[in-house]
Amino acid sequence: LPLAVTRWPEAVRERLNEAGVRQLGELVRLPREGLARRYGAALVEALEQAMGRRPAPRARSVLPERFAEGLDLDAEATGVPVLWPAVEALLQSMEQFLRTRDAGIHGMVLQLRHRPPVPLTVVPLGLAAPGASALQLGSLLRERLDRLPLPAPVCGLRLRSGVLVPLRPASASLPGTATEMPAGAAD
Repeated sequence: LPLAVTRWPEAVRERLNEAGVRQLGELVRLPREGLARRYGAALVEALEQAMGRRPAPRARSVLPERFAEGLDLDAEATGVPVLWPAVEALLQSMEQFLRTRDAGIHGMVLQLRHRPPVPLTVVPLGLAAPGASALQLGSLLRERLDRLPLPAPVCGLRLRSGVLVPLRPASASLPGTATEMPAGAAD
């Protein structure tokens, strides 16, 4: 394999090329001590990892945190008024989840589950600015649900948030520290 597959800096590859090393096989045959002295310990470490002689730790992939919770209903709901208390419970749970993380969301999805073979009813809700209030999110979601015809009775729901975004705390001065303008200074 050519040295280009290593993605090492161009300067290092050029120096190796000037030394007559054009392929990885040629590089592997060279003594490690001399390589470390001329090109640095990082090159030797990378070579040993590429050859499988040393572990090559990878950064752990962490998915963004989201709220996801569902409820099975005790009795099938045939309309939004019957369904709404369960939706409010999920919204309250999500608000608590967001509050403990000082976060908000730009959107969420409510899924209404029906008896098979009726597919899920998906109700997406997007926000222009991050929100975390169950009251605010609930009023927007209620408007959407009131206009939505249910294809069949609902037997369960699931609420899933979008990716969490940090909320900026409202900036306010401490009591007694606000600088007030003397009378007549604004004139």
